Amino acid sequence: MAAPDPRRGRSRGSQVLLGLAAAGFLLGGATVYRAVADAPAPPPQPSAFQSWADRLRTPTAPTAPTATPTPGQSDGSGGGTGRTPRPLGRSLPVRITVPRVGIDAPVSPTGTDAHGGVVVPDEDHAREAVWFDGSATPGQIGPSVILAHVDSWKLPLGEAAFYALGATRPGDVVRVTRADGTVADFSVDTVTVVSRNDFPTGAVYGPTTTPQLRLITCGGGFSKQGGYDGNVVVYAHFTGVAGKPGRG
Repeated sequence: MAAPDPRRGRSRGSQVLLGLAAAGFLLGGATVYRAVADAPAPPPQPSAFQSWADRLRTPTAPTAPTATPTPGQSDGSGGGTGRTPRPLGRSLPVRITVPRVGIDAPVSPTGTDAHGGVVVPDEDHAREAVWFDGSATPGQIGPSVILAHVDSWKLPLGEAAFYALGATRPGDVVRVTRADGTVADFSVDTVTVVSRNDFPTGAVYGPTTTPQLRLITCGGGFSKQGGYDGNVVVYAHFTGVAGKPGRG
């Protein structure tokens, strides 16, 4: 099957989704190796996100996570309260932060390789994230997809840009700074870990009627021979703009 052209994704949606099924597989595969000897702990996984994050951030007992919707069904409702924020115009993302868990990384655009998988940063840029240029820009209608490594053997402690992604939880704020100076805010709906062989391509890359955000990194089990066997996927919806007014 020919590799999809991400710039024509909206006119060849089904073909692009089939080709992008490899995106999760490549990100979670043997291209990323955890520096087991140097890292203080393996990266957090969604099943343990609460205890891991709260142990780092606060001495108080953690509170129970809120109920979460099915991925892709919150559709920018702002948690079911208030008015739906107006979508933004196109502007490329340049930085992403998740303040509660300490994620803070520059973002640059990326496309697909010859096999249809999304190209992620090489090991020399493991502290950087990439935005898939076949997806919406943050705040536009549709899913905006941002990916990054979880760890790298080239970093002192092995912790790459999305090391703490599995520690996010429903309600966390994700902030994406755009090239036009606006800061698009999102609220996390769901945090999941999925097998490489069962990547939810439709839920991640499929069309939505409101602005959405998808964050992806490696996750699941790990072996020196095969790398990670899955992906951590975070689903979030657009809640509004900080900084300059949006240009919907």
